[in-house]
Amino acid sequence: MASLWKLCRNNRTWKVKDAEDQSDIDRLYQPEKPNSTKAVRYLNAWTYSLLILIVLVLFLFGLLVGFYLRESQNKDNSESLQSARKDGFDAVTLESVHENIIYNIKGERAIRYIHEFSESVVPLPDEDWDSVVFKKVKEEFERFGFDHVDVEEHDLGELLYGHYGRYTDFLQLWSANITIQDSIVLLRQGEISPAEKVRWAVQYGAAGVLLYQEEEIDGFSKDYIPTYSAADFTATGDSMYPTVPVQPVSLETANMILSHIQTRNLPKAWGQLINVTSTDHSQQGGVKARLHIYNKRVMKKIRNVIGTLLGNVETDRYVMIGAGRTAFHGSTTDPKSSTALLLELAQSLTQVRQQEKWQPLREIKVCSWGGQELSNAGLNDYIQAHNRVIQMDAVAYLSLDVPRIGTEAIQIKTSVSLIDLVQSVADRIADPNNPDVMLSHSWPKLTLDWLSASDYPLNCNHDNCYQEPVRHLLGIPFAAATFQQSTQAPNKDMLALDLHHHFKYHLAVARVTSLVLLRLVDDAVIGFNLGYTVQFVQQTIIKMVQIAQQLMDYEYGPLLIDLDTLYIAATKFKQYTTTDDFSANRKINDVLKNFDSLFISRIPHQSVPVHSLCQSRSFETLLYFMQAVEQFRITQNSSALSDYIASLRTSIRQATESINSLER
Repeated sequence: MASLWKLCRNNRTWKVKDAEDQSDIDRLYQPEKPNSTKAVRYLNAWTYSLLILIVLVLFLFGLLVGFYLRESQNKDNSESLQSARKDGFDAVTLESVHENIIYNIKGERAIRYIHEFSESVVPLPDEDWDSVVFKKVKEEFERFGFDHVDVEEHDLGELLYGHYGRYTDFLQLWSANITIQDSIVLLRQGEISPAEKVRWAVQYGAAGVLLYQEEEIDGFSKDYIPTYSAADFTATGDSMYPTVPVQPVSLETANMILSHIQTRNLPKAWGQLINVTSTDHSQQGGVKARLHIYNKRVMKKIRNVIGTLLGNVETDRYVMIGAGRTAFHGSTTDPKSSTALLLELAQSLTQVRQQEKWQPLREIKVCSWGGQELSNAGLNDYIQAHNRVIQMDAVAYLSLDVPRIGTEAIQIKTSVSLIDLVQSVADRIADPNNPDVMLSHSWPKLTLDWLSASDYPLNCNHDNCYQEPVRHLLGIPFAAATFQQSTQAPNKDMLALDLHHHFKYHLAVARVTSLVLLRLVDDAVIGFNLGYTVQFVQQTIIKMVQIAQQLMDYEYGPLLIDLDTLYIAATKFKQYTTTDDFSANRKINDVLKNFDSLFISRIPHQSVPVHSLCQSRSFETLLYFMQAVEQFRITQNSSALSDYIASLRTSIRQATESINSLER
């Protein structure tokens, strides 16, 4: 009988050998090796698991870091105005600071400055009055504690009637076969700058120019000889000065000259304006004259003083406020009062900044201009030297040039974009004639035709564009507060009355202008009303088209379509301004700031780019449009009109695109 071992042996997996054999024992041990191998594989799996765990931890850490960075970036991009400001002021605190600044402008100190300028300051033999005041302004700016005080100095035939001396006026004379070569041309002041009048006279060969001012326009007496300068603005640094004699004459002298000139062959409109009855179209001339100019040529330094308060957030944006230290002889502007108010504002700004640690959001430039009596030479020189920077960075220019005396309502000449802001500021400044009510309460309510209302206190009709070079040449919004005054020169009693009342009319002007300045530098969104601006563009161009359709046949359909597209884009603009996102506000501010400058373009027969929406006093529509129409009527050549319409369409399309860019 087989043993139990032998019976079971057949079921074993190894070879049939004696179990006691050593080799058999070895074979029995070999199956245990897989157990040892399994232990090694178990350790490797743990290592792999550990590595996977480490990778997961690193991945989660990366997610957390990325989430944190994204939130930090979003937090920075949506930074509120209060957190962006270095001074940390909220809206309520800012309002309080602004009140402190405008009411820190004291009439007593302003009057003290005026007395110093008029009595204590005695120029040395080799100095003029402007040089002495220049030194005083520079010393005061440095004492006040501006971040920067910059000083800039610059060295500065036959009798015919030529109307306003525009290109189209000389074209009228030329088309009537009137010889302009070597003639002396009598020109009315207005419509364009004296420099442009002289430039066209020289181009047509005139040997000299006489300029006179109409009495009914500005209230000058007949024997008053106005002071004009024919220095021209150039962006290239070429000579600014005329190459022919230029002499202003009184209205009395102009009438005497006109009475001797045969005014036949004048357009009827010209004859009506100069009160002549002869309209026989045969010839003009008959009187020869020799123009002697006994003016002494001197070299005069033009000095500007500019004090700067640095901005703490939008450091590349600034608002300019300025006043001239001199004025045209006989001008209604009082440079002593203007300079005194500018110094008062400068002292108030720096004093409040030092005491309350206020820091403006944007930069402020306080400018004292020299050479105002020489066609605003100081301001024009500054524009010429810095025109690209001003156009890129300047938000607005505010003028503190005020009249000598006045007791009537405050008026503000302003760009349309600033009307809403000025109106809100007038709600916070007391009326100098009735301190119990705010200034705006004395103004009539806005009507539907407010844009064309010449008697409304907020006047946006820019008929004398050359008097506003910052707006007219660079497209920078402009505002100048003033007050109505008597056309007669103020007597001592009126002046004493005003001084007795602590300079209240001048102070009202200064406070309105200063609060507009503060709102422009501290509001998160620049206080320009794009809706008003587009409404102005629309109404002005539609009125232009209506006038043009009565004068000539021309296709204005594409222009009106572009205008409608701009209006639709402007209606959507308000939805973009309801955000506290600081970076979004920056984009909105760029659109607002650059809107006016989009209408600076090359106009036919203009030496430099100018504002295409400049208005004409004579025709109550766009100046350069009417010049193009008149040229067409004389020459039957519509190229100038086509070029002008094309420039308008380009500006309108660019404005529309800038608004629509906020959607992206």
